[in-house]
Amino acid sequence: MIAATILGLVLGPRAPAAADRDDDVALAPVPEAPTATVETPVEPEAAPVEEAATAPDPDALATELHLGTRLTALGVMRLPPNPEIVAAAQGETPTHLLWPVDGGHFGRGFGYTRARRPDLAHLGVDMNAPAGTQVRAAADGLVVYAGDGIDGFGNFIVIVHPNGWGTSYAHNSEIQVRVGQQVHRGEPIALVGQTGLAHGPHVHFELYVRGAPSDPTPLFDEAPPNVERMAQHAALVARLHPHRHH
Repeated sequence: MIAATILGLVLGPRAPAAADRDDDVALAPVPEAPTATVETPVEPEAAPVEEAATAPDPDALATELHLGTRLTALGVMRLPPNPEIVAAAQGETPTHLLWPVDGGHFGRGFGYTRARRPDLAHLGVDMNAPAGTQVRAAADGLVVYAGDGIDGFGNFIVIVHPNGWGTSYAHNSEIQVRVGQQVHRGEPIALVGQTGLAHGPHVHFELYVRGAPSDPTPLFDEAPPNVERMAQHAALVARLHPHRHH
C-alpha cells in the first residue's frame, strides 16, 4: 500500500480515459451516400415504315387496259383516249413538250406542207437525225403501243399523258420500252431509224389533243433555234387558212 502511494506521487495524477475527455466529441456514424439511380433512356418507338408505292406491273396493266393493240393506237390517234387509260398514266401533267430527238433538227412541219400533194396534210413534225440517235419521251406518261403494226410508221410508239394528250414516235430503228410501262420526260424510249415509209433517218412526231392531231411546234422546250421560227410560221398559216388545219 505504501509502495503504491509513493508510485502515484512520482507519476502524478492519472490521465482520464478517452471516454472521459471533454474535448472528445463522439462522432455520429456517417450515413452512406445514396446510390444514384441511373435510368435507362427509353428510345422513342420508330414510326411505322410505310411501304413504298409499287408501280403497276406493265404486263398486268397492258392486259387490264387492252394496251398494245392496233385498235388502241389508232384510238388515241383519232379519238379522245379511254378515261381509264388516262387515269393510269402517272407523272406530271405536261404543259410543254421536250424536243424528243437528241441533236435532231427540224425537217417538215405540221399542216399542208407537201409541194407535190398540197391537198395532203402532214399531221406531225419530222425531226431529222443520224440513225441510232437517242429518242426520248416528250413528257411523263404511259406507253400504250410499241410495235410495227401501224401501216407506214415502222417501229412505232404511242404514249398517253396524264392530261389526256397523246404523243407518237415513228420510223424508229429500235424500240426501248414496252407496252404498259410508265415513262418520264426525257427517258430513252427508242433510236432514230428509217423503218416504214421513210426517205431517210428521222422521227415523225405527232401530238394528239382530245384525239385530234395538233401542231406541237409551239410547245417544244429546248428545241433547235429554227423551231421557234417554224412555230410562228405555222401559227400564221393557221390563222390565214383555218379550214385546212385540225
